[in-house]
Amino acid sequence: MRIWVAAGGTGGHLFPALAVIEEMEERLPEVETRFAISKRGLEERVLSGEGRSYITLSVEGFHRREVARNLLFPVNAFAGLIQSLREIIRFRPHVAFGTGGFVSGPALLAARLAGVPVVLLALDAMPGATIRILAPLAGRVFIAHEEARGALRRRRNVAFSGTPSRPIDRVDRAEARTVMGLATGGFCLFVTGGSQGSRALNSVVSDALEDLLAIPDLSILWQTGSHEYDDISSRVDRLLENGTEDAAGRVAVRPFIEEMNSAWSATDLALCRSGASTLAELSSHGIASLLVPLSTSAAGHQEANARAMSEAGAAVLIPEARLSAEVLITEITRCSDDPGMLKAMSEAVSGLSQGDAALRIAGGLVEMARDIPDEDRERMTAMFVGRGS
Repeated sequence: MRIWVAAGGTGGHLFPALAVIEEMEERLPEVETRFAISKRGLEERVLSGEGRSYITLSVEGFHRREVARNLLFPVNAFAGLIQSLREIIRFRPHVAFGTGGFVSGPALLAARLAGVPVVLLALDAMPGATIRILAPLAGRVFIAHEEARGALRRRRNVAFSGTPSRPIDRVDRAEARTVMGLATGGFCLFVTGGSQGSRALNSVVSDALEDLLAIPDLSILWQTGSHEYDDISSRVDRLLENGTEDAAGRVAVRPFIEEMNSAWSATDLALCRSGASTLAELSSHGIASLLVPLSTSAAGHQEANARAMSEAGAAVLIPEARLSAEVLITEITRCSDDPGMLKAMSEAVSGLSQGDAALRIAGGLVEMARDIPDEDRERMTAMFVGRGS
């Protein structure tokens, strides 16, 4: 069985797709995949590191702040469509699978033009434009949040799955903190703006850093993204060198963390954005969080995600317009001083996890695949029976 996977743009689109593909590969070793990704770098680094087959498309997302760059959007989208058609004709997939984002548009439209069935995964509570446009063309649309159902045009092809995440290799907390270069005791704050980092989160933590380090037994694990890593790590080094407190194990700064299971296992509280992939990780690991939605996210999907988490008692929502060093210190102190509240948030977020999400979607891919011999389809369907509906 061959699967064309459109999952480029960000790690938030790629990692849930990988979770589904790995679920299929565990049960169907003969599965072949070809990924369509962007040229941003993260996806290529991850996929090449895993030895996976992929093609990079000449397509970019819509730029909300640099309007002039959007003049090339139709040209790049058409180029991505032609690239995808050529690759699909060579690869001859049985089904196409996409998780949204700007790469999915031309890659999945090409699949439909070539007669390949499409399965979508809407990761956000408010689906983005690509998912909404492609939904009527898809044979099946899985949703990670029930709130997404109302935004999709064709209700009959929509099924709830939850957000798929890769299997968790749980790490002992003390061991995880040692791996991350932190003290094994105390309270650990994990700051992450995702694989590319967040300028807003980095800025407010930098402003608050001296006061944060005054909180007894607080340590900080900080994924900055590559662009700001040098500046932030230099500032942290200077602050710790000049400080009077014991600096050992107080702050660990990384541009990008490969060992995410260790990072989450080390964490008591996360300060992060509210993209779908991040929320899936929080749910899988049962991590309480302070969520700062990206104010410029398409269709306000991050705010919708964060609001759903907050209303479930699983997180604290901090709008970016209200984010400041003072607010951050207040919320972190409140969480670190109240173990009961932190435990309640952790239990609430754990309750949102859908452990069989990847299996449900994998079953849907098998059901929708074209040109599969009857005997093979029966064998494959038996491995995912009841999971695709």
